[in-house]
Amino acid sequence: MGLSSLAVGEDPEGGDDGPALDVRSWIRVVGAFEQPRLVYHVEKKHFETDPATPSLFPAASRKTNVFRNRFNVIHQRLLRNETDLTASIALDVQQAVAIPEDSAWFTPGMIVLVDGVYEEEEESVGRGLGGHGGVGGTIGGRFQAFFMGQPPCEKRRTTLGVSDADGGRDHAIGGGFGWIDFLGVGSERAVGSRMRRLEERLLRRPATAEADSPHRGRVVVLGELNLDEPTSLQALGKILGLYTAEPEGAEPLAFILTGNFTSDAAMARGAAGGSIEYKEYFDALASHEIVLFRDDMSARLRRTAVRLNTNVRSVNVEESSTTMDLDPDSPPSFDNSLNGAASAAQEGKVSHDVRTARKLVKTVLDQGYLAPFRQQIRPVHWDFASALHLYPLPTVVILVDTGAPAFCITYEGCHAMNPGRFLAKGRKGVARWIEYDIGKTGRVRECLF
Repeated sequence: MGLSSLAVGEDPEGGDDGPALDVRSWIRVVGAFEQPRLVYHVEKKHFETDPATPSLFPAASRKTNVFRNRFNVIHQRLLRNETDLTASIALDVQQAVAIPEDSAWFTPGMIVLVDGVYEEEEESVGRGLGGHGGVGGTIGGRFQAFFMGQPPCEKRRTTLGVSDADGGRDHAIGGGFGWIDFLGVGSERAVGSRMRRLEERLLRRPATAEADSPHRGRVVVLGELNLDEPTSLQALGKILGLYTAEPEGAEPLAFILTGNFTSDAAMARGAAGGSIEYKEYFDALASHEIVLFRDDMSARLRRTAVRLNTNVRSVNVEESSTTMDLDPDSPPSFDNSLNGAASAAQEGKVSHDVRTARKLVKTVLDQGYLAPFRQQIRPVHWDFASALHLYPLPTVVILVDTGAPAFCITYEGCHAMNPGRFLAKGRKGVARWIEYDIGKTGRVRECLF
């Protein structure tokens, strides 16, 4: 059972002034190597911390444990589903049909649910398991799969065992993992209600503010930012200028810059240069910003940004709100005048980009794993593979895929976003990013530079 480290008698929301009023003081970045290494125990039906010491070169048995743990997590999730199809078997599904049709992707290494008929071979001489099939007997015949689908996803509140979206009280349902500290920052039942009160207090809008007015509770997500391209820094400066021109105190909470940070691999004698050139790209990125270090490099790092010039020229900003719900009972809405998806939605048609985004989100979230492939295709560190689990289902997940169109999709309470490529492909002088409204949805924005 995970316990909270909160002090008894401590003011849960701080005083009227001091660092408690700064939202940044409550933000913590947890790396993949810092997350608790949890393993699901089948007999105890609970998560436990892996007692083994992690290593980059572990024993071969750890590879088996990675798949076993992944299977056990999905299996215990299915046992709570009313449409559960019990048992598991290895089979050939070359002639199977996906249900729902054309709704997700299936690749070797994934865990799927199948429905079919078992066909026996010719009647055996003896009775029992396989007749004369040897010691213990074997089952002959074949299992003919008719339909194949992804394991149904489980909502976050069901996994944590809370009765409603607000965290609930004492009533527990579902998995009942509310006391498990999955990220090392406190469990849901220990600190969940406290953090929601802080969010309401620190990120709430003024009563007189308009619905579409800029506010503090936003996060800007930039896709593949290639620093070796001069136009990338030019576009980034334009975006910073747009947010600098907003009213005082309404700037976004954070900017998330994602890689790849070079268009080519950074290695010795590579097209993008070596490690020295790679570091110089980040020097160019921070040339218009003063970074203040507190304590030492291993301690907490805080940044104080210097405002850029406010004499920003008038720009033509094009915004597109892309919010879709994969609930089959509600029709999807995809508003994007740039590619004609709005008119397609009005005609009752779903564009290819929308279907591609739905497949990607449904496949990843249903698998509950960021790398649902065979080790030969996508190798991972066996002792740190627990950081790739999407369990319980996160509130927000960012999937940076430059080959797919930008999207913002909500599926089973998880908001998935893909900012796409920072510099729009095939469109000169256009930058694209996502502006996420914390606790709500994101929207795809574009600007000319």
